[in-house]
Amino acid sequence: MAFLSGVLKSSLQLLSKDATTFPYTIGDKVDWYEGQSIWSLHHGTKREDGTPVSIFTFDCQKQRDSIPLAKNAFKKMRTIRHPDLLKYIDGFESDNVIHIVTETVEPVQNQLRQDPDANLTLWGLYKVATQTCRRLVPNLRNPHPVSPENSSFSTPQNAIKFLNADCGLVHGNIRLSSIFATKGGEWKLGGFELLGSPKEEGAVILTFGGLVPDSAKYASPETRKSGWSIIKDVPVHSTDSWLYACLVYESYNGPFSSSDQLTTRKDIPTNMFAAYKQLLAPGPASRADLGKFIDLGTRAGGFFQTDFLQVNLFLENLSMKEQKEKEGFYRKLDEVIEHFPMEFCKNKILPELINAFEYGSGGAKVLNPIVKIGAHLTDEEYERTITASLVKMFASADRGIRLSLLENLPRFVNHLGAKAVNDKIFPHVATGFTDGTPILREQTVKAILLLVPKLNERIINYDLLRYLAKLQMDEEPGIRTNATICLGKIARYLSDAVSLGAWMTGDYKSRMMASLGETACCIEHIYFRWVTVLWLQTRKKVLVPAFTRGLRDGFVHARVASLMALNATAEYYDALDCSTKIVPCVSLTLVDKEKWCLWAACSSKTRLIELLSWIRPVRVQAFKTIDMFIKRLEKLVESMPDTAIQEQQQPAPGTAATNGLTNPASTIPGTFPSAAASVAAGAAAVVGKEAASWAGWAVTSLTTRILVVLMSSEC
Repeated sequence: MAFLSGVLKSSLQLLSKDATTFPYTIGDKVDWYEGQSIWSLHHGTKREDGTPVSIFTFDCQKQRDSIPLAKNAFKKMRTIRHPDLLKYIDGFESDNVIHIVTETVEPVQNQLRQDPDANLTLWGLYKVATQTCRRLVPNLRNPHPVSPENSSFSTPQNAIKFLNADCGLVHGNIRLSSIFATKGGEWKLGGFELLGSPKEEGAVILTFGGLVPDSAKYASPETRKSGWSIIKDVPVHSTDSWLYACLVYESYNGPFSSSDQLTTRKDIPTNMFAAYKQLLAPGPASRADLGKFIDLGTRAGGFFQTDFLQVNLFLENLSMKEQKEKEGFYRKLDEVIEHFPMEFCKNKILPELINAFEYGSGGAKVLNPIVKIGAHLTDEEYERTITASLVKMFASADRGIRLSLLENLPRFVNHLGAKAVNDKIFPHVATGFTDGTPILREQTVKAILLLVPKLNERIINYDLLRYLAKLQMDEEPGIRTNATICLGKIARYLSDAVSLGAWMTGDYKSRMMASLGETACCIEHIYFRWVTVLWLQTRKKVLVPAFTRGLRDGFVHARVASLMALNATAEYYDALDCSTKIVPCVSLTLVDKEKWCLWAACSSKTRLIELLSWIRPVRVQAFKTIDMFIKRLEKLVESMPDTAIQEQQQPAPGTAATNGLTNPASTIPGTFPSAAASVAAGAAAVVGKEAASWAGWAVTSLTTRILVVLMSSEC
């Protein structure tokens, strides 16, 4: 009852349509396709959402003789569905016009005419052959329903048996004008004008076969001799085998004008030509069927045995493969994917790979081919097809997937938005800093160098620095070295200074006020008064302790990394840091026990971020570093005053004396003097001249006494 209700409902919906309610906009016509079929091909869009479609239009008024062909094609398009057939979306039929709406396609001649690809051509021919000889999956209205229990479709021969023996169907219109290519270049079979069983009474192919454009050109020898009605008396496969041979010829050699040309090879692959000629046997009974053609092509060394075909066939049956088979397949795919047509990879292979990656059947090994294809996508395409899956997989608990993501990060990081990195990716990447697996901790440090340009200031100056500080004390010496190198490379992203207001607002301030109790009001007043002048000098406070700590590391590579990091970040240190903190620590490495350090001599477990094949000198590097800082100090002190003591300013007439108190400059660059220092400096200024005369007197007096003693002894 439900079946009858569904059929009735669909029929009423179809009949109720008229031209004004057709929910599609018919666009430009594909002019050069005109005359090759009874249909006119138009570009179109769905009015509701603008989805692009293709629309096949048949004018019933201008082609009255071909109306049975158009109606037969419309009926078969609605009732027969299969992924390899031209996908039917919608349709409209009236006394004046018939519209068939399909997925967006173009005639395959356009693909072959512009830039033919051998892989796409061979794959297309294979798909057409299997489409013609394989099981056609019907919907509820299929006039030839088949029960899976009494049919086997594991091999092409069984599919041929189903189509020819069980159903008795003949396509009858296999030619280039009936083949259409999707955006990715995959061939789809259409042209259902003659599709049907020649045994049926009033079969369209027997009566109207000659009305198809160029029917005489493509007709088999027996059809040209005895007419289309002979098809009911010859083996079912014979007509389609001949037409398929014509398709093979035109796919490689272009159009032909006479059937005599079909026996010449020209550009048809050599290993295919023998099987091809069997499709052209003059007698219909001796003509090979497409099942035999496929068998010859898929055997060892056959013309269908190519990497491209094997990859596509494996993907189509991926769900039925064992995990071991999948792993071997993904390794092979990674090696050959870049040699495949990229448009096909983007539209056909990539969705299959993303599905396998996202739902666990592919694992980490499928990421490499995904990234290789993604390198050819625009930013918009990448965002639409890949980014969401990558972000989702960063949260995976599978260490293999997380490691693969980190290793491949350089190849897709430019496609990641800053918001996604800060909100969704970094929180999951950060778990790698504390992971129990050393290789994952190491790879996380390397990945940060790529992510840091997209991280916000809070994450860089708080979260990231906290993680790197812990890694500098990691049990793995290579990871400690990596942390030092990473810190040196991200130094330019650290803040020069961060206002305490930025750290004490919101939740920080609330917790502080709650803990202070009765003194909160006083502290809050001070906070609002001085928040604009209190700063945390993040970069200087972090880099100097981190690198000087590394100079004392027992791992020789860590010490060299610290020396090189200090060199690279020298511009961020003032004279006080250089003279009191850096130079004293660097001087310890001047007598380092290791003069030379083989920088690349480290195990694969502790690979450094920058593996250099050069030998790095430890003590020599230390002398270069300290020499550089000494020269920097010389330049910095050039701007310092000769003395911090200033002459007392004489008070203007009528003004009170200041008792010698002055406001001398600080003796340490960049610091403010205390009150006691100011008083002492003022006192020194008052007695400055007298102190100078006392010093001169003492020297003179001492000299005089020495001369007197010497003269007395001579006498």
